[in-house]
Amino acid sequence: MTTERMTFCKRYDVRAHEVDPGGRPAIRALGYWLQDAAGEHARRLGASIEEMARQGWTWVLTRLRIELRRPVRWGDTVVVETWPAGARPRLAYRDFELRLDGGEPIGSAASAWMVLDLATRHPVRLPEFVRNLRQPARARDAGAPGRLSAPAPDAAAVDLRVNRSDLDVNRHANNVSYLGWLVESVPDAVWEKRWLEQLDIGYRAEGRSGDRIASRCGQVDGDGAASTFAHSLVRVSDGSELALGRSVWTAQP
Repeated sequence: MTTERMTFCKRYDVRAHEVDPGGRPAIRALGYWLQDAAGEHARRLGASIEEMARQGWTWVLTRLRIELRRPVRWGDTVVVETWPAGARPRLAYRDFELRLDGGEPIGSAASAWMVLDLATRHPVRLPEFVRNLRQPARARDAGAPGRLSAPAPDAAAVDLRVNRSDLDVNRHANNVSYLGWLVESVPDAVWEKRWLEQLDIGYRAEGRSGDRIASRCGQVDGDGAASTFAHSLVRVSDGSELALGRSVWTAQP
C-alpha cells in the first residue's frame, strides 16, 4: 500500500453555526471534523464502519487527546490531516495534524480505537488487515497514554440527558457528544474568558438514549496563564462512569 494512500487530508470551513459567542469553534465542531476525516479515510482503506459491520464488528473510540496551539475563529479554513499510527493486539492508533489553509500549524490530536463485537458488545483482537494499516514514515510510539483521574466527589456538577440527536449508527451516544458534555460543567468565568488549549478524554462506557448524565468538573491546577480541570461523566441511574477527562484552558491571546 502506497505511503500517499496512508495519509488523508480534508478541509473544513469554520461556519457561523459552529462557533461559540467568542467566535471560536465549539469543541463539538472540532470533534466532528476529526471524526469525519477519520471515517472518510477508513472508508478509503477498506475499514469503514459499514465494512466492519458486515463482519459483525464496529469501531469504538477509547481515547482522544486534542492540543491546540492557538484559537481557531469563524471564517478560518482548517485542514485536517490524518493517518493510521500503529496498533496493538486490541488497539488501533490514529493521529491527526491541524493547520490553516495557508499552511500554519495550529494543533494535533491522537486517538485510540477498539473493534467491538456487535453481538456480544465485547472488544476483540484487531483483524489482521487493520493491524497492517500504518503510515510507516509518520508512525508514533504507541505507548500507553497518561492516567486520567476523576474530580473530587463534591466537585460541581451539571445534569444532562442523552437525546436522540446524540445517537450514532451504533445506537449509543456519539463520541463527539461526550466532548460537549465534558466542557459543559467548566465554570462560566473560565469558559467565557479563556480558550480550550487541551482536552484529553478516556471513554469508559456507552451512553444510551434517555440516560441522565452528571458532568462533574474540578480544578486541579492553575495560575494566571492556564487552568487545568479534571472531568467525569457519570450515569445517574447506576453510577457508571462513562468517561474521564482533563482540560487546560488558557488566557486569551
